Amino acid sequence: YSSNSIIVLESFNRAVNVEELGLSGGDIAVGAQLRVITMQNKSFMAQPIYVLKDRSFTYSIPDELKDLGLKFTFHKINPADNTIEISLAEKKSNNKEFIIMKAIVFPGINILWIGCILMVLGTLIAVKNRISLNKKSARKEA
Repeated sequence: YSSNSIIVLESFNRAVNVEELGLSGGDIAVGAQLRVITMQNKSFMAQPIYVLKDRSFTYSIPDELKDLGLKFTFHKINPADNTIEISLAEKKSNNKEFIIMKAIVFPGINILWIGCILMVLGTLIAVKNRISLNKKSARKEA
């Protein structure tokens, strides 16, 4: 799994074009056929390649899916316990932050809003009365 897709190992490809990779006839190249299925149900194929050169030196040719920001590297094949090692590198921008919200319909929300409006009106009337009382008391003193 990655943050935006599911990765499935479909098969191994022994028919990798050795000449295209610049290898000699005695070199062995194995590709891992990976199917990448996005959350939008789109499918992409990737094939990182593991190379055994001159029967002693191994290296990997990574495959990158730029549309998804994923890079696959085939590191090793272990025939003793029938395992392989493939690593996945992912761009940091793939991790999309999101918030899960739940909206609840509150049947008494109109009563709450009417109460808030009445409180604001009451406060404004009280401020107006206080100002008019201060003006009257200022006139009586003068």
